[in-house]
Amino acid sequence: MKINELLGAEFCFLILLIKFINKLNIVLLYEAIAEKRLFQLLKTEQLENREILHFKRRLTTFRFLKKIHDDGEIDYTILKGNEKARLGQLRELWGDFLDLEKK
Repeated sequence: MKINELLGAEFCFLILLIKFINKLNIVLLYEAIAEKRLFQLLKTEQLENREILHFKRRLTTFRFLKKIHDDGEIDYTILKGNEKARLGQLRELWGDFLDLEKK
């Protein structure tokens, strides 16, 4: 096996690990909002394979989508208005969650 192939495999594993950790964090954030421990939950919608949480952080309203695929994989998306939330907004939401967990 060539070194480049080995490093490529390790790199792919690292990327998968990072994605798992990020997804794990987003799951914790979703659960905290759904359980009304974090932010003001305005309403919850249940559609065929989706659950949508409408919540408010300070003066901003967000939608948190949880989509379950046929193969069991779950995707999470946070929307501000009709656009995906930006990285800075996600950091703030996660920071609020971490502050909640410290208490």
